[in-house]
Order: sequence, then C-alpha cells, then structure tokens
Amino acid sequence: MNKFFGKQGFLIAWLFFQTLVLFPQNKNENLISFPQSIYSVNEGDTLRLSVNLNVNIDSVELGISGSAASFIKIDSGQLFITPDFNTVTRLDSLKDFQSIVYAKSTDGSLTEQTIWFRVIHTNRKPKTSTIKKFYVQYGVENKYQIDKQAFADPDGDPVVFIVDPAKLPQGLSVSQAGEVSWKPSRYQFNKLRSTPYTLQFFIEDQPHKLRSEGELIIETTQIDLPPQISMVPQANKIEVFENSTVNIKFFLSDPNGDDDISGFHFVSDKAEIEETALRKNTASQYEMIWTPSYDFVGEESKVDSAKVTFFVLDKSGKKDQKEITIIVNHAENLAKKDRIFYEQYLNVLSEVYVLSEQLEDTERKLEKDYKRARKGKKNRSILNATLGATTGLSPIFLEGDASKMVSGVGGTTVVTINTLEATEVIGRSAQDLLEKRNICAELKIEIITKADAFARKYAFKENRRNQDFQNDYQKLMLVLADKRLVRLELDPSYTVNHKITEGRLKKKFNGFQPETFDESL
Repeated sequence: MNKFFGKQGFLIAWLFFQTLVLFPQNKNENLISFPQSIYSVNEGDTLRLSVNLNVNIDSVELGISGSAASFIKIDSGQLFITPDFNTVTRLDSLKDFQSIVYAKSTDGSLTEQTIWFRVIHTNRKPKTSTIKKFYVQYGVENKYQIDKQAFADPDGDPVVFIVDPAKLPQGLSVSQAGEVSWKPSRYQFNKLRSTPYTLQFFIEDQPHKLRSEGELIIETTQIDLPPQISMVPQANKIEVFENSTVNIKFFLSDPNGDDDISGFHFVSDKAEIEETALRKNTASQYEMIWTPSYDFVGEESKVDSAKVTFFVLDKSGKKDQKEITIIVNHAENLAKKDRIFYEQYLNVLSEVYVLSEQLEDTERKLEKDYKRARKGKKNRSILNATLGATTGLSPIFLEGDASKMVSGVGGTTVVTINTLEATEVIGRSAQDLLEKRNICAELKIEIITKADAFARKYAFKENRRNQDFQNDYQKLMLVLADKRLVRLELDPSYTVNHKITEGRLKKKFNGFQPETFDESL
C-alpha cells in the first residue's frame, strides 16, 4: 500500500512540474528584452528598435501600451518611435514617456518589458508665406503691419523682424514688431511707379535665433481708394436721455482728393430721426444734431435705441460707412440724466472758453496790425505817373501840403503825397482792421457775459432738469455760430495750449459751479 502511494505521489508531482514548465500561465520575464531601459529621440525623428525574443517571432503577438503608445508602431518585430513636433512643449524642452512592450504566445502566456523613451524638443524655423503688397501714397506717412500669422513660429516661439538698415531706401523703417513706415519723397514715389521695391527681411525666433527669409513688395497705389469717415466722439454707442441733444461731428477725406467726395448721407431704423438732423458745414465737414423727444421711449420701457448708418460716397461709387447705436434712456433716471446734463453744461462752457481765448488772441493781433497800419500814415507814398511832358500836377487834385511837387524829368513826374498811407495802396486798410478789432472785442465780451449768465443760472443740477436748460443750451450754441465770426476769418483748427479744467472755467465764468458724480452710476 505504501509503495503504491509513493509511486503515485511521485507521478503526480512530476506531471505538475511539467505543466508549469511547458504551459506557463503568467508572465515570463525572459521571453522579451531590450539592450537598454531608456532611449532618447528628438521630435520629428524616427528611432528604430529591435525587440529581442527568445522564441520565434511568428509564435507570439507583440503589443505596446502606456503613454508612448501614440507615437510607436510595431512592424516585423521592430519598434518605430516617431514623436511629432507637438509631443513636447517649447517650455519643457524634454519629456519622459513610459511604455510596456508585451508578447503574447498562442497558448495565452504573456510576458512584458518596461521601457522608457525620452523625447527631446526640436526647435523649428518660423514659417514663411506670401503676404499682401504694401501700396503707398505720396505726401502721407504710409504704415503697414506685416501679418504675423503669415510668419508664425510653429513652436509658438516669439518672433522678431530683422532688416539690414544699410539696404533700406531713405525714410523707410521696419520695427522688430513688423511695422513698416515710409513717406516716400517725390523722386522715390516716381521711381516706384515704374519699378516696385522689394523689401527683404528676416523672421527670427526667440531665443533660438533661427531665421527664415521673407519679402514685401511695395508699390504706388494705382486704384481709386474709397473715402474715409472720422467722427467726434469716436464711439459706436452713444447714450443720452430723452430731450437731450445728440451732437456728432463728421470729418470726411478721400485719398484721391476731397473733391472726389460726391455725398454724405445716413439711414436709420427710427423714423423719428429725420434727414434734417444731418447738417452740412463744409464739403468735408458735417454734424448730426438730434434731440429725442420725451415720447421716444415707450411708457412701459425704460430704454430704447436707434441704429444710424452714416455713409460717404465718392464719384466712382466707392464708400465708407460708420454705424452708431444711440441708446435713449427714459428721462426719469435722474442720476444718469444729471450726469449727462452736467456734461452738456461743461462742454458748452468749454466751447465758449476756447472761442473767447481765440478772440482774445485775434484781438491782440488785430490791434498790432492796426497800429502798424496807422503808423504808415506818417510815411510818404510815392506816386509814379507817366504824364508825357507834364512837369507838375494841377492843384485841382491836391490841396495844401499835398500839392507840393517835384519837377518832372523825361516826361515822368514823381509826386510826394502826405495823405496816402502805405496800407491803402498795397495792403489792408486801417479802417477794416479797426472794425474787425471792435467786432472781436464786442463778441468776446458778449459771449463771456452770456456764458457766465448761463453758468450761473444752471450751476445746480435741479435747474438743469427743466426744458429751459435745453433751450438756453441751444441759444448759447447759436452764439458760438454768430455770423460776425465769419468776418473775423478765425482759424477753425485753433486750440488752446493748456488743459481746460474746472478751475479755469471757474476763473473765466464766475457763475460756474463744478460738480462731482458717483462713477459707479
């Protein structure tokens, strides 16, 4: 009995051992191996790595898992590791990835080997592309911004634009940010007409200093450019209250000459804004003056808006347009209403301030010119008269001291006359200068007096809430457009050489009272 169980137990143990050896159920660490445990590869390169197996390659199935699996392919027992250029960011410079290579036998046994890949960032040069031509005009400072998207760095590195200053035409400049500026001379402009200029530049990434070359073609403009609109204030939204005046000034220009402008108009989605709201001051200057009535905003609404599109046309039909949204608040919003009214109060007084300063400067100039003209009366004017053989002038034309004459020679008589002044002969009359000076002085006193009365009457916000404020505001605005100003030929571009503060307004207009508002309202 014991011999039987001894032989039977030995047989069972031997069979179990053979099963473990011939039919492994778990991992076999010796089936797969690599010479190294970590490998380095650059972005964009391909690393080929052979898998060492101690069995026939056809008897196993190779696979890979882990963070590097996305850029690894297996073919014929070899690994092809090809990380793309976005695998590592420019700030990391390198990154380690872990992967597990496994081999699965046909009998289901599995063996694995861990391997690391270190991917090193590869810096690439900035890309190049074709960009739009730079068309320049004569007599103006032409500016052009090179499209950075056309020369963007594929790694996201910052780039700068570099040129050789010695090769640039006079006056042409290129900043490192890619802004090209040039005001060509007449000679340069005429040369560009026949031969466009090609600007060569480099795009350099930072901090690696890799460069790509680009070019910009510069030509003279040969097309009919559209007109342009600029406006004051420069805003696409304007907020007012009912019964408040909207005033927008427009300045039109055309690169082909202002005489190419054929018209300036507007359209609106609100019938309340009539065509008369747009007023023409000159061929290139307009202004919109519009006051929404108290009925503009509906009873159940607190706010309403009007969209107005202004457009200018040239003779060839090209146009430019500006769209403005006018937001009209219900008049009962006193906090905002008071602020808007104060801005009107402040602005009109500032306008009067500027005009009074201009009139004062003009008055001084006219006074100086007038004194110079009067001084001319003390000088003698020489009258050359070709009178044939005449040797004098008849007293019927000149009397008293004015009749003194110098003898004539060769038929030409030279007469000395006391009563003529030089300005009457060759320049402006003293009488005209005196009249203009008086007009200037009267206007200055008149507008300051009216503005001071206006400032005193509406110094407090309660007084600015009634309709009289708007009426008097319009009257004071009309004072600024007095017909007598035309006679003075004032410079429309005049500005004061200092900031108009509330303190200066108080000094000019005693009735003015400054006011502060909550900025959060």
